[in-house]
Amino acid sequence: MGPGSLLVVLLFLLVRVVNGIVFQGSCSDNTLLCEQLCVTLSPETYECGCWNDHVLLSNGISCKVVATEQDVTVTTTEPNAVTTRLKRDRTIWPKEKDTAPLSFTGNNYAEFPVPATSYLETNITLEFRTSEKRDAILFFAGQFNADDYISIAIIGPNIILRHDCGEGAIEDMYRGPFALNEWHSVTVWRKFCDRTEMKVDTRPLMVDLTEQFRFYKGISMDEGVFVGGAPPHIDAFESKVGTANGFHGCIRKLIINNDVLLDTENEVNTAVNLQDLEYCNPITQTQSAPLPKIREIDLSTGRLYKHAEINSGKAHAEPEITTTTKLATTTTSSAAVTKYQGGSLIIKKSKPTKH
Repeated sequence: MGPGSLLVVLLFLLVRVVNGIVFQGSCSDNTLLCEQLCVTLSPETYECGCWNDHVLLSNGISCKVVATEQDVTVTTTEPNAVTTRLKRDRTIWPKEKDTAPLSFTGNNYAEFPVPATSYLETNITLEFRTSEKRDAILFFAGQFNADDYISIAIIGPNIILRHDCGEGAIEDMYRGPFALNEWHSVTVWRKFCDRTEMKVDTRPLMVDLTEQFRFYKGISMDEGVFVGGAPPHIDAFESKVGTANGFHGCIRKLIINNDVLLDTENEVNTAVNLQDLEYCNPITQTQSAPLPKIREIDLSTGRLYKHAEINSGKAHAEPEITTTTKLATTTTSSAAVTKYQGGSLIIKKSKPTKH
């Protein structure tokens, strides 16, 4: 090869490196890393590519769907205020919503963006609480119209992890039961398609090695990751996860590959469908200040009203009243008393004295 030809090859490789990451090996290798397409650069090197409606992520291996106009939503916060945002952008919401766990009633779900590093390895931490013994979806991510997916579900008293790299599903069962009305932490780690680990709370770690899938590497994930449920248009969803039931309870944390997507205790909520979410334990403002004290004024004198002391004949100021329950007017033989709710005065008007 002459100097000119060598220069052309080097320039070609440089262009390809700018667009992706060059890997050692061949597109025919069993250890191929590419999620969708493999492009041969030389007999010893290749790079990954994506289909026309996908874009290659920064890791040079995995792909994601290109955003379309359907990803644009409109959120109205005031009668005349319209905010347009992309589906994966953050919307500002009241702080009390960020600090409340997400609530699930069996018919809703929360969607979060797919971390770019989740194709070859998926490390999931999820914290949940439920008050019902029923099968339910906790987590789902994968392809809508193909075989790749990873899911976590409650099936009977157990927590079931399933994943498929496109060549057959693998199921791991972490035996329960798990106490109701208590927070539980599920940690799942998936490396390629042949190794998984799962741990619940402080119980022992479970490790599963599946030798037959050692040549399969990644799981493609469309659109987003879902907790508490999933969209209805996923092919064969129930057969993949083991149940189609939505979750009943609360979820307060979701971390994927060290990317904190939900942590309500630290006011983190990156859900892309914020306008559809519901919340557990609604936040109510506590009033630390005491209720306003109420004084009684005699309109005939403009002074604090004096109550006659029956036994001694002496007058003294009535102790201050601290609460009122309703607006009412009562008439006694000595005075007409008006009680004002929500204000600071009770006005008592003495009857005129006949001469």
